[in-house]
Parts: sequence; C-alpha cells; structure tokens
Amino acid sequence: MALNVFYSMVREAAEQLIRREPKLAFSANARICAILAKNYDIISGVSSIYMINQTAGIIPAEYMAVVAMNNADMTRALQMITLSLVDFSVVVPNPSELMIVQAMDPANTKCNVYISPSDYVPITSLLENETQTEEISNEADQTTNASVNDFSV
Repeated sequence: MALNVFYSMVREAAEQLIRREPKLAFSANARICAILAKNYDIISGVSSIYMINQTAGIIPAEYMAVVAMNNADMTRALQMITLSLVDFSVVVPNPSELMIVQAMDPANTKCNVYISPSDYVPITSLLENETQTEEISNEADQTTNASVNDFSV
C-alpha cells in the first residue's frame, strides 16, 4: 500500500476514535498501532493499562495489535505504523515491540515500519541500529570496567 494512503487511513481512524472516545488519549503514551497484514486487512491495537497490585503500567499499542493479529490467525505483517493519540504524530516503536512483530513470522523481517508520515524502513534496520547501539554500550561498559579494575588497590 502506498505510503500516504496507509498513513492517512490510520490517522483518520485515530481521529475518529478520539472523537468517539476522548478518554483514550489518557496520556502522552496513548497510541494506536496499525499493521497491514498479508491479505491487506488492517489490524489495530490501542495502548492500554494494566495493574499489578496498586501499580499501573502501559501495555504498548504494538503489543495489542499483535494480540489482535494472533486472535485473527494472522502472522504476516507488510507495514506497521504507530501514531500518538494526542497529536497523531508518527512514533517509532521500541525495539522490544518490534521484536514481537518480527517473531510472529520469519517473513516479517520485510515488514516496513513508518518513521514519519512519508517514510518507512524495514523492521530489521531499526533492530540492527538497536543491536549496534547495544554492542557499543557493552564494549564501553567492558572498557570502563577494565579501566576501573586496572586502578583497583
């Protein structure tokens, strides 16, 4: 599906959702994630809230969309976009949320993830960047630990 078409469809759906249920924009983390499935169905999830004892947390919209896909016996994702329900801007999902999409089907390495209303990248490029950042961070930690150990008494 063309870039602008999918973005526009999801934004329109998000705006309608907020008009009907304004409480859904409950925080800056309120989001909608839409996944274009292999059969061109659009499966969406909206961020939600969970409680453990008296502590609340947020369930990511991406996770909710994946659960909806699983419930519909679908696994293949062609495109994915996450929008803020506050200002309808495109939000790049966290790597942990992207990994659950990729884990659903080996072909999802070709899923395109929106990074702006008019641009997307393969899911693997976002995960590669995270892996490289993690490796650099781990190397820096090891260097720091080695330096600290060198000066131990």
